[in-house]
Amino acid sequence: MANIALDKKAQANFFNPAFQQKFWADISPNITKVIDDYERMETWVHRYEDTPNIFIELSSMLPSMVGVEPKPEEKSILSSLISVLSQIPFKQSLFAIAWLERGVKDDEMGWGLMLYSEAVEIAGRYSEDDEKVLSARILRDRVAILIKSRIMVKIVAKLEL
Repeated sequence: MANIALDKKAQANFFNPAFQQKFWADISPNITKVIDDYERMETWVHRYEDTPNIFIELSSMLPSMVGVEPKPEEKSILSSLISVLSQIPFKQSLFAIAWLERGVKDDEMGWGLMLYSEAVEIAGRYSEDDEKVLSARILRDRVAILIKSRIMVKIVAKLEL
């Protein structure tokens, strides 16, 4: 996948549909088809077209987080972010997690990985009506679907040789 350079204007609103389309255009069509199918089933999410201010605010918040080293004790920030990301569409939430890992070295844990780890931990709790648990399960499942889709595409590609 090619890197997409972001100018200051794009950084101010990288959830806008035009930027998201450009970002996801580089991803395997098979993977985006799977994600699109799941995204169509998400009836609870806020869409950019309906509530752009949520996305613009999130766009301005994420870059400031990348510049700060995450600490394990910052669970309340992670928990709040899990709730927010579970309420936006599948692709945009995955993009946000990837954005939070920008510039992180292989031996470091960035905000994106910490966010996913926290979602996995919270999702493992038994509670059918706790909003935090439900939000964490949504985020955990989205990442799992992406990973499984990538693996399946690689397997199919090998079979075609």
